[in-house]
Amino acid sequence: MITKSELINYYNECWLERFEKGHNPVSHAMHLGYFADDSVDNDTAKLKSNAFLAKQVGIPAGKEIYIADLGCGIGGTCIYLAQNYPLAKICGINISQEQIDFANKVKKQNNINGQIEYYISDYAETKLQSGKFDFVIGVESICHAHDKSKVYREAYRLLKSGGVFAMMDYFEEKKPVSSVEVKQLDIFRKGWAAVEYIRNYEILLTQAGFKTISAVSILEKVMPGIQHSYKKAIDRINSGEFSGFSTAFQNHLKACAALHELAENKIIDYKIIVAQK
Repeated sequence: MITKSELINYYNECWLERFEKGHNPVSHAMHLGYFADDSVDNDTAKLKSNAFLAKQVGIPAGKEIYIADLGCGIGGTCIYLAQNYPLAKICGINISQEQIDFANKVKKQNNINGQIEYYISDYAETKLQSGKFDFVIGVESICHAHDKSKVYREAYRLLKSGGVFAMMDYFEEKKPVSSVEVKQLDIFRKGWAAVEYIRNYEILLTQAGFKTISAVSILEKVMPGIQHSYKKAIDRINSGEFSGFSTAFQNHLKACAALHELAENKIIDYKIIVAQK
């Protein structure tokens, strides 16, 4: 079982230092990119992933709306939404003080003040107002929840009637068959501090009260990003510097390598799920 402190430690050790050194300077994203064509670089593809999400959930331009981002990281998606939907009011929720501190720096650097507010909270039980939000999103964050049904109920509580919940994440599409696949899945979960990847979402979302539920696999569109991470991870694993990395970062690199094989074998899928209240 991954504890809250282990999850925070994973993100602090494996992500924050890299962002402080300029990792993903365009998107500030911890998620995969959406490769619409071969000409897109990895960081720009992450912006396109945000654009794809916004289009799929139907975020309107020129209208005052409220959006909650569950597990917002350092605010990359929040920044994108603020810049592209100037009337949107966005709440980013994260359990890590360090990530929120960095997110506020990014917000200041981008001269975005009144549109985004960040909150340190467990996204499964926020203190945000019920029925306030038009959209609640989770981008590669719901996989970390111990009790995913609790997250879905919280999203439902936060939404207005007719509001939309969307998550873009990793899904356990089928059970691993061989001992190698079982080991790869365990490495992937451990290395990315996930209890389990998402399953049974239709049942759990329906039990939470959601009505219209749709799912679209975009594994093909994010696969170039998975391959990019795989190649970089393999280079580092085989380098002389690997033994000097922290245990958390070593496990992270192993997870990047395992993900490639799991995705190739269709054990892990990458989907966007959209559900309406």
